[in-house]
This record gives sequence, C-alpha cells and structure tokens, in this order.
Amino acid sequence: MKLKLKLKEQVEYMRDKKGIQFNIVSEQEAYEFLRTSTYYFKLKAFAKNYEKYSNPNTEQYGKYINLEFAYLKELSILDARFRNIVLKMSLDVEHFLKVQLVSDLSENPNDDGYKLLTRYLTKVKPDLLDSIKSKSKNSYSNNIIKKYEDGFAIWNIIEVISFGDFIDFYDYYYSYYPTKDSQNVKGKLLPIKLLRNAAAHNNCLINCLGKPYAREIEPNKNVMSKIAKIKRMPKKTREAKMKNPPVHDFIVLIDVYCNIIKSEKTLFRGFEALNEFLKVRCLKHKDYFIKNDIIKTNYEFLVKVVDFYAKLAYNKVEEQKV
Repeated sequence: MKLKLKLKEQVEYMRDKKGIQFNIVSEQEAYEFLRTSTYYFKLKAFAKNYEKYSNPNTEQYGKYINLEFAYLKELSILDARFRNIVLKMSLDVEHFLKVQLVSDLSENPNDDGYKLLTRYLTKVKPDLLDSIKSKSKNSYSNNIIKKYEDGFAIWNIIEVISFGDFIDFYDYYYSYYPTKDSQNVKGKLLPIKLLRNAAAHNNCLINCLGKPYAREIEPNKNVMSKIAKIKRMPKKTREAKMKNPPVHDFIVLIDVYCNIIKSEKTLFRGFEALNEFLKVRCLKHKDYFIKNDIIKTNYEFLVKVVDFYAKLAYNKVEEQKV
C-alpha cells in the first residue's frame, strides 16, 4: 500500500521522485490545479506518453525525461474536451441509429413492431424485461416503462434500454432485414460503445498513445480500406496507429457518424466542433509537444483522417442536394 500524500506533498513527490519540472507552471499553480481541477492519480496517467531514464546506474533512473507539469496539465484539459466530443458524437450516432431503425421498421411489411421483438425477448434476451422493470423506479423513463411493460413495441422499448442492449437488438433486427445502411455500420458499433462508455465514466482517452496499449484489437477492415485511400499516408503508419484502441475506436466513430447522420446541420456541427478542437485548441500549446513523437504523430494521423472523412461527409451532403 502506498502512503496517502497531502496535495503539497504530491507536488513535491512529482518533483523529487518523478523528475517532473515546474518551469512553466509553478509549484503553487500545480497545487491549485490539483485542488480545484483534477487529482494526482488521474493527472499522472498522461505521463505514460513520456519516457523515463532507463540506466539504473544513474541518479536520474526511473525519473521522467524533460517532463513539465504544464504538459500533463494541458493533456488533461485536452482529454476532457476530447471526451466531450466523443460523448456528443456518440449520442448523435445513437439517436440516428434509432431513427434509421424505426424508419426501416415503418416501411417493413414483414414486421408489425412486435413480432421480431417478441422473439428477441423470449429466445435471445429473456432477462431484459426484468432488467427494465427493476430500474423503473429510478429512471426518467418510468412512465414509458409502466405504460408499455406488458407489451413493448420496437419504437418504445428502444427508449428505455441501454446503448449496449440497443446495439445488440439493432444487430439482431438487421440480421433478419438487412439494408445498405445497416451493412455500412456492421461490426463498428462495439468499438463505439467501448469508447462512449470510457468517455461517460471520465476514463482518460489520450493517456496511453504509445505501446503497450490497454488491449489488443483487430482493426476494422472496412475502415482500414477506406483510410487506405488517404494520400501520403504510409501503410506502415496506418497499420501502426490503428492498433491503438482509442485512436481506432474514435476513427470508427467518425466513420459511422458519416454513414448514419442524415441531418445536414448535425453533420456539419459535429465536424465543426471536431475541427475547432484539433486545429485550434490542440495547437494552443503545440510547443509543449513538438519533441514528443508519440503525441505528435498520433495528432498528425488523426488530423489527416478527420480531414478525409470531413470531405466525404460534405460531398455526401452536396450530392443529396443535387
């Protein structure tokens, strides 16, 4: 067990034991940041993007190389803003997936809104109804649950189930009634769920941009084939960056965002927010990271991919206008 440290002691520990410097942000400013904005355990997570002295025969062994507290502070702020973008885009995706499902169901002569759902609730997820009813007392959807608990239809049950359960039913429905749009997002919703859950629980997303990664993944082949069209991006770079879970999952989110969002205003606002974050806010203190290849190369990769998808999205809107 590690000793609990007071805030002032945490600053001293970073300075003396970890080699973190306070030339840009003073120790007093660091203390105030820890007191009002974040906490040490969360802040230190971003240090994973930096190297340590590895020679055990030196006094500096185990300390970080040229790491300023200011760099960690800036990364924590960027991470918070990035999480907000992830949540907003994920909520948009969830809404338009539901719009798509209900729209397709409305035009489907083979299902009345109850038929496939009944099969799903009895054979695939027999515990789902009990789960919905058990949370009704503490849910904003209490009125819907009370009204329809004895006879849910697709268009009202999707209002009271979790995003994970919705994804599961979405895949189930379109396994029986596939469409072009549903095929475009096939195999891409789980990464979005994982990313959204991490953002919703305030987990850090950009704290580990270099190896070892939090988990091993198999990059989505459809997305990989799309970004292979990006000019001046070596295959080696593309394959390496897409093995990083948060980078991969976010690019999958962007891909689905382009495919599923039918509202021109929503599409534009999403990319405007993303571009403002990447090309304005992220560059506010770009001098902090100019010598950090891990952060720099991941940023450059993400900008290229976002520009590629933004162009696809805007072209799609223009084609719809014609």
